[in-house]
Amino acid sequence: MCDRVGVLARGRLVAEGPPSKLRGRAERLRVSVDDVERARSVIGRLPGIGFRVAEGPRGATGVLLLRMNEGASAAELNAALVSAGVSVSALVPEHETLEDVFLSLVEGSDVPR
Repeated sequence: MCDRVGVLARGRLVAEGPPSKLRGRAERLRVSVDDVERARSVIGRLPGIGFRVAEGPRGATGVLLLRMNEGASAAELNAALVSAGVSVSALVPEHETLEDVFLSLVEGSDVPR
């Protein structure tokens, strides 16, 4: 366990701080629903949410991975799905991993080359 992380790119420090600060707020949600197609239709009408269908075992409840932009809320998403008759069995916020953060910083366009 560590309480501070530093990210180097091409010999320069590009980010440093506590892991929780580097990972930022939870912008992703993993949502399990009973009807993926209906859920996709509802989500497509909501502003600020992008999604993809996650891989899952055959016969498993559908899982959507959502990217929540500023202003989009999990509560509004849940209300919209339930109002449309979609049963939501899980709605779990996910943070980026430190690996995700590292790759975005090192491969980002603002990294000195």
